[in-house]
Amino acid sequence: MRSRSAIGLPIPYGWYCVGYGDELECAGIQRLRYFGKDLVIFRGIDGVAGLVDAYCPHLGANLGYGRVDEAGLHCPFHGWTFDAAGYCVDIPYARRLPPSLRGRPSLGTYPLVEQNGFLWAWYHPHGTDPSFPLQEFEEISSGEWTDDEKRDWHIDTHVQESGENAVDSAHFLHVHKVGGILSKPDVTFDGHRRVSNLAMELTRITEEQGRERGKYVDGRILTMSSGPGQSWTRQFGVADLLIIGLATPVERERIHLRFACSVPKAQEGSHRVLSRMIIDNAIDQVEQDIPIWKNKIYQPRPVLCDGDGPIAPYREWFSQFYADES
Repeated sequence: MRSRSAIGLPIPYGWYCVGYGDELECAGIQRLRYFGKDLVIFRGIDGVAGLVDAYCPHLGANLGYGRVDEAGLHCPFHGWTFDAAGYCVDIPYARRLPPSLRGRPSLGTYPLVEQNGFLWAWYHPHGTDPSFPLQEFEEISSGEWTDDEKRDWHIDTHVQESGENAVDSAHFLHVHKVGGILSKPDVTFDGHRRVSNLAMELTRITEEQGRERGKYVDGRILTMSSGPGQSWTRQFGVADLLIIGLATPVERERIHLRFACSVPKAQEGSHRVLSRMIIDNAIDQVEQDIPIWKNKIYQPRPVLCDGDGPIAPYREWFSQFYADES
């Protein structure tokens, strides 16, 4: 682990992706590390998934090494059994539950929703209920887009830092080598939502020549966020592309970044090779950003110029997702 000055920002609250639904089988268990905590996600025989703190309140065994059946999640050490709401429902060798376990959950739990193929967990450092709704991705719900092309990375950065790139218009020129910014970025902030609309010259990509360096087409990148953990981008110009970009905090300064890329089925059918190139280009751009995120420091009072994009308004908007840690 490299050494650098700590950012000092806490983990923001919101909805975060903790997995894909098709990767958690019935009676399956997975050990996770998110929000600075060891967690266990499991799917019951009834198909309902639950997310709980990893360690048994009895003698501390990791429940991720247990098993699931129709009764619930069984601890591997003494067989204590828990449901998805965190209640201990059985101790196989006890005549009755201890008083401290009766009528109250004994495991920390997290609201969990399965939607659009993703498993979404609500995180708040104080255990507060969700304060804004989960965003549904209409493109996926329509059935008119291809199955997701998935990529993921673990990166030493803060979730605020990775999201800032969407409003940092100047970095598209220097890092991603777009031809030019065609107009002033149109960025709006409305409660928990942010929308960024940026017109730029995108590198031309054709099935015959691939990426044609130094040749451009007019394009547009529309990026939307719902809280800190749900972000999706539509790219227009070369072709139509949907990128669902989901950064989930592992620790304060480490994220698990998932990309789920999709194109319209009609486009994929007629331009399969081009669609593949568009997705590969999007993945390459993330990997251009990663070394910068991993090796930069956070400047709380940056020196900005008139071509930088609305970085200060973005940070002000993002600050609403930090809970009082006192």
